[in-house]
Order: sequence, then structure tokens, then C-alpha cells
Amino acid sequence: MEKNFTNPSVSLKIRQIEFRTHAHNTESIEKVKNSFLNLIPKEILQENFQVNNCTGAFSQKILDVLIVLKIQKSIKYAVAKIAENMSEEDKILLKSSFENRIDEKLKIYFRLDKQFLALGKLKLAETNDVIQITIAIQNKAHSHITIDNIKKYFIDLNLL
Repeated sequence: MEKNFTNPSVSLKIRQIEFRTHAHNTESIEKVKNSFLNLIPKEILQENFQVNNCTGAFSQKILDVLIVLKIQKSIKYAVAKIAENMSEEDKILLKSSFENRIDEKLKIYFRLDKQFLALGKLKLAETNDVIQITIAIQNKAHSHITIDNIKKYFIDLNLL
């Protein structure tokens, strides 16, 4: 199911989206994986779902879950799902803190609440149980861009 994607007013595109979370040994990795179906179609999720073993405090087993989307069709789908399901209140919060969420490499960072996503809802995180989202932007025109250009691009995508 491909969503209509508006043509942003500036010469930018999303190069990739990275989703990262952790699953502790008390969590079902299948439930964690299934929660991502609220953002990513099943066939794309299966191709991009990576799990690495890590060790936490007191030698506890932790699974590092990583999903990286680089294909534009997949990126557009995920962006549309985020835009469609994020509350206006959360979009306003992202917009008001946008300058603090972008780095010099044109990467935008925010975190979603993992438990809400498991319930099929998107909510910016207020706890430590999160899905970290990193959106890498590419400047297609290679001309000077400003934070305001990037902010407008995200507004055009309905993410702010």
C-alpha cells in the first residue's frame, strides 16, 4: 500500500531511516518485531530486521534490534505511516525542538515509545523503553540549505 507523497518545496530527500531498539531477555522478540508492522510492511520488515546479541548490566542478555530502510519506496511508506499516526501534539513538540534534533550531518533524531507502538499507536517517548529513529537527509541540489529549509521539508512531509 503506497501512500501519496507530496513534493517537498526544497531540494532534499530522505536518504535512509534507521529504527533501533533493545529487547531484554524478558521480552518476546516476535512481539517487538510485530510492533514494527505498524510502520513497515511485512515483506520489507523481514528483509531489513537485524538482531544482534549484547550484554547489559549484570551480564544480562540484551538483543539490539536494527532496521535500516534505504529504498525510497520503503522510506516513503514509513514516513507516511509516521505522519499519518503521530498526534498533532507530538508533531508540535517535534517542530518546537527541531533545531535540537538535527546534527551537522543532516540527521534528525527522535524517539517513539516502544510500548505504545506495540499497541499500534505512535507517541513520542517519555520513558526509557524507546525506539530510536534517525532520519538521514540528503541535499539533492548540493546548494546551501538552512535549518528552516529542512524544517519546511519535514512540514511538507507532514512530520511536523
